[in-house]
Amino acid sequence: LAVRRTVQSAAGKWIVAICAAPVVVLNAHGLLPAAATWYPSIGESVNDTIRGTTRVVVDDGARVVTSQGPATAIEFGLAVAGVVGVDEKAVARVRDELLVDV
Repeated sequence: LAVRRTVQSAAGKWIVAICAAPVVVLNAHGLLPAAATWYPSIGESVNDTIRGTTRVVVDDGARVVTSQGPATAIEFGLAVAGVVGVDEKAVARVRDELLVDV
């Protein structure tokens, strides 16, 4: 898994991680970007990365999508769909029908 993630990153492919995975997997292999988020109880910062306060963080430069945890899974999935090229109108329709701002 670690080798595959490193190869994906080097090839400019998107890497996605939710819950503890940004810290446990990405950080452990030097792939945690400066703009990221993870499950809040893990802590506010890891190395040079300060946990983002939004539920989902898309770092276009590093090509990494991270999310905070199970409660953000739908929003995370929609962000991933958006970055891999799913039609924007389709993503917006699903977002509008499934998500409620609180």
